[in-house]
Parts: sequence; C-alpha cells; structure tokens
Amino acid sequence: MAIYIHQLTDWPRFTWQAEKLIKPLAEARSWHGRVQGGMAAVGLLERSHTTVDALSLDLVQSFNIEGEQLDRIQVRSSIAQRLGVPRPASVATGRSVEGAVAMLLDATQNTAAPLTVDRLYECW
Repeated sequence: MAIYIHQLTDWPRFTWQAEKLIKPLAEARSWHGRVQGGMAAVGLLERSHTTVDALSLDLVQSFNIEGEQLDRIQVRSSIAQRLGVPRPASVATGRSVEGAVAMLLDATQNTAAPLTVDRLYECW
C-alpha cells in the first residue's frame, strides 16, 4: 500500500543535505530567470494562458505520480476559471478536479501559511 508524504512519521519535520541541493537549485534558479525574461516579452493574456498551462501540467503530472488520473482539459478549465483567465468554453469538472485545483492554488498562492493537516484537507 502506498504511503503518502503526510503519513510519514516525521512529517512535516523534513531534513535534507544542503550540499546535494545547491547545484540543482542554482540551475533551477537560472532557468527560472530565463523563463521570467521570456515571459516579460509577451503580453498579459499570453502570460496568463502560459501560467494556466504550466499549473495544469504540474497538477496532472503530480497526480500521475500517485497513480491517479486527472483530465487535463477539466483541470485547465477549472484553473482558468479560478484565476479569471478567458477560456473557450466552460467544461464540467468533478469534485476530485475541483479539490485538486483548490489545493494547488492554495499551495501556490499562500506560500507563507503553515502547512498543517487541516490545511491539506480543507480543499477536499
């Protein structure tokens, strides 16, 4: 049976080895800067659509890792609606997609809030 991260005995007290993370984090930060520079060259609507696409892909792939399948079109529609980004047509979404999108947006928009069990489950 799969063990989820919040089921680990030391959650949420994580440890890591900084020396192993420095190089990959520096590379990620460099790429982040390149992406930000490229995004500055496009219009606001294009940036909004790119943000929706990136968040959608991230959420779908994260759930795939756990062996769960989310419909990418439903996820994209829900994220676009919640962020106020124009989209072709509204797509009906289920409770699992809405909960997953709520959790993703909470995690990305409320980064300073403490991560608690209650916070994890309030989206569902």
